[in-house]
Amino acid sequence: MLVLLLFSLSGKSQSDTNLLCVKLSDLTKVQSFNATEKVHYTWLIDADSNVHCEGRLKNDLETGFWKYNYRHGVQKAQGFYASGKKTGCWKFYHPKGALASMGEYEYGLKTGYWKFYNQGEQLTEEGWYAQNKRDGWWKFYQAGKLVEEGSFAADKKTGYWRFYQNGMLTSVTIIEEE
Repeated sequence: MLVLLLFSLSGKSQSDTNLLCVKLSDLTKVQSFNATEKVHYTWLIDADSNVHCEGRLKNDLETGFWKYNYRHGVQKAQGFYASGKKTGCWKFYHPKGALASMGEYEYGLKTGYWKFYNQGEQLTEEGWYAQNKRDGWWKFYQAGKLVEEGSFAADKKTGYWRFYQNGMLTSVTIIEEE
């Protein structure tokens, strides 16, 4: 079933602001938009009034700050878009609300330094991305303790890799590039 409601809010400015509500199966899409500037603020809302996502569209592309939620209302992700592509700092959350990961995007691709956490918010891995691939030094943790560290090149392990047990270095392996 599709329900469509359109409201026009005329102000003293030369442009009109409109409110559009569209029923999409179990979600309702609400958009406040300015036709002259082609800017929309969008919300997806369920029957229990939980907001699933909210943010701005410009020329039908995500722009500015966006926030996403799980169906039960807990935050799922937040970050910025530019011309429909993720950009800048993004944070992602586990279903119970604990931070899952955080890092940078550039032109929609992971870049720079990233951190990943388990549901208990303990660091599980950290390292560098370049164009959506692990590239550079990475560290891996279990129960908050360093267990492995080494270098990646274009998502492949390379160079010296160090392995730890109870915080003590146990072995070093050299991985040659293919």
